Amino acid sequence: WGIDLALNSTNIQSKYFTWNSNLLFSWARNKVTSYTGTNASLEILQGRPVASLFVLPWAGLDPTTGDPQGWLGDTVSKDYAALTSLQLKDRVYAGSAVPTLFGNLLNNFSYKNISLSINISYRLGYKFIRPSINYSLLYGSYIGHVDYAERWRQPGDEASTNVPSIVYPANNARDYFYNQSQALVEKAGNVRIEDIRAGYDINKLNFKKLPIDKLQVFVLVSNVGNIWIANKRGIDPNYANAGYLPPVSYSVGLRASL
Repeated sequence: WGIDLALNSTNIQSKYFTWNSNLLFSWARNKVTSYTGTNASLEILQGRPVASLFVLPWAGLDPTTGDPQGWLGDTVSKDYAALTSLQLKDRVYAGSAVPTLFGNLLNNFSYKNISLSINISYRLGYKFIRPSINYSLLYGSYIGHVDYAERWRQPGDEASTNVPSIVYPANNARDYFYNQSQALVEKAGNVRIEDIRAGYDINKLNFKKLPIDKLQVFVLVSNVGNIWIANKRGIDPNYANAGYLPPVSYSVGLRASL
């Protein structure tokens, strides 16, 4: 269930200048009312949304060793084999894994023969697991992470960090537990500028010798970037697991009307 809303407005309209806005707003929710499947790879639980984020229950770092700890029932545990085998009903529901409130705001400006449009999108009401250090990958594939600098090193560090201490040899189950735990859940809300388009119209009213009715020259800038991100680490949730952010792209074109 949900709401889809579209609002179109003319904010300013004069002889030479016009400003129009188009707002799209969607609010969507869903809940599994009945599920009899047995496929363990599908994270579907009755009473929760279809696209849910389930994480392993986090109990902080061991103050003497810096090992990650979780909850097995009411008991704090470092039995990583048991912790990583917890069924969905025993894991922590962190929230929706997809936006529940989303849409965009498109502003169109025109002044004489010049036009400008700015498209802003927003995605709110969902969570994601941010990537962090994985010592198995560090030793085996030389894949590191900036969180390495925040790792537990001595008693007392557990008060200011959730990054486990480094151990050798690495423990795959230990790494998996930490990287799928409640400690790494972040808000995924974001507002971003998707694209900016500027154009200039040439027509027969201004250029009598123009062989066609209208010619538009335009410049399009895509994937401009974020205006606001909900998580305090500044991680773009749209590319949380990417090695780098996609670059801003620029294109120039012509559009003719015969």
